[in-house]
Amino acid sequence: MNTIVRNVSIILASVTCVGIVCVNLLHKEDNVENDKVTLGQEPEVKVFTDYLNEDDSSEFLFSVNADTSLAIVGYNGINSNVVIPIKYDGNYVETIGINAFKDNKIIKDITINYPVNIFMCAFSNSSIKKIRIEDNRGIFTDYNKSFYSGCFSECSDLETFYCNAEISGIGDRLFENCSSLKHVEFRNPITMIPEDTFSGCYNLEYVFI
Repeated sequence: MNTIVRNVSIILASVTCVGIVCVNLLHKEDNVENDKVTLGQEPEVKVFTDYLNEDDSSEFLFSVNADTSLAIVGYNGINSNVVIPIKYDGNYVETIGINAFKDNKIIKDITINYPVNIFMCAFSNSSIKKIRIEDNRGIFTDYNKSFYSGCFSECSDLETFYCNAEISGIGDRLFENCSSLKHVEFRNPITMIPEDTFSGCYNLEYVFI
């Protein structure tokens, strides 16, 4: 059994599940020493600079990253189904910032049509039920995107998570205390998954990694 299988086994052993959890590993033999993200380690966080649109009517609040790409740092809309925009004011949106949608009780469905960085607690404690992340290549030349610590944690209504995007790594406590979470799919290989990824996810039925 390779290292990947052992790590996933540890994850599932730490979760008390009702139902059957199915894990399919798409990975070939991987060298963990070459991982971009490992347990207890996260990529460097970009620095946000000036707010771009504090005074306009956009449902999203944007900030400019150090590399001139944009980050969503807040949401002022009233829609329950939200699609993250690819561009705003001619610049690509590459980041969902810290606490951007935290505690939001309006949004039920989030669609992200391309890979983005999702920073700490970005959706934490929100009422989202479904998250779908697609992989429309050609939008960016940089596919080195990551999900950071607890970005979906404490979402007690979250039931389904689907990610078809190529993600370089994930931080710890990704789905911590998502007590209604049943279905999780990562359609592209994830090299290392922290042990506490599914902590408190007591209703998991299906996990595809």
